[in-house]
Amino acid sequence: MSVILIVFLLLALVYAALLYKYGFSMQAICFESISFLIFHGFFTLILSRIHRFYHSRSAISIVHLSTVIFFSLFYLFFIYEYANLVYEDNSVYGTYVRHSFPVRCILSFLLLFSVANQFWIDKHLLDEEKRNQVMIENEKRLVRSELDKLKQQFQPHFLFNSLNSISALIGSQPAEARRMILLLSDFLRLSIRERDKEFESLQQAQEFLGLYLEIEKVRFGHRLKVEINIDPTLEQEQIPAQILQPLVENAIKYGLYGNLGELTIGVNIKLNARMLVMQITNPYEENAVNASKGTGFGLKSVEQKLKILYGRTDLIRIRKTAGQFEIEISIPVLASDV
Repeated sequence: MSVILIVFLLLALVYAALLYKYGFSMQAICFESISFLIFHGFFTLILSRIHRFYHSRSAISIVHLSTVIFFSLFYLFFIYEYANLVYEDNSVYGTYVRHSFPVRCILSFLLLFSVANQFWIDKHLLDEEKRNQVMIENEKRLVRSELDKLKQQFQPHFLFNSLNSISALIGSQPAEARRMILLLSDFLRLSIRERDKEFESLQQAQEFLGLYLEIEKVRFGHRLKVEINIDPTLEQEQIPAQILQPLVENAIKYGLYGNLGELTIGVNIKLNARMLVMQITNPYEENAVNASKGTGFGLKSVEQKLKILYGRTDLIRIRKTAGQFEIEISIPVLASDV
């Protein structure tokens, strides 16, 4: 609005300079330039009010055209009547008003129509921005809803597995069962405390994973060995919350099938081409894994979470070699400029 008024002021000054150049009286010059500025500024204010409460689907509508035509004619008829009252018919200014009426009518119409069209564009862009904001907020709510659904499914899934293990230990190793209950309590407390977060630092993920592994070591004792190799400079990098633990749980679960000896799980996290690469490896026997009755929920939940957060399905890769199973996840770097 202020920019348009400044443009009108500049046009009024240019108009006054032209009238002065062609020898019009100072009274006529002041009247023409001031009336041009006041009338067009006032009409601009009215047009802005109209667009604030009325916005047509098209920039060219009957309401806009009729309003602009009315304003243009009203302004020029005012100038015409003023010239007839104040000046003689044969005066230079009176002659100028009568002969320039059609041209000035067209110019005034085009000027006001351009203003009305600009207001329509501004209102249209503002409405589009509001609609986009609403869509973004709806998408965010949908993402949060999907993530909450995954969390609600995951927590009972892990809890049931742990309770089954505690039940098995109560009879043979009651002390270990009590220890596992305490660890499980700490684990669930931390899980609930962090449940509203969509992302967490790699350091927080390590702490969460360490607590989980303490529980698993109670179950499997010396059979379970986890080799963790994480670049310490990446501790503050952000990753999806509670994504590392399900991958390790998946590796432990399927690595044990057909394996009666020690189980070594590898966790390697490094930075590669602005992507945080997480590799989890475990040994496996293909026949034993195929015979497993597991639902594969942990891996599916990770895939779904990555799809929701990043909108991509190419961030997770699975490789199978002779007796080795590897899951690799590439996550875009969010937190630092490493």
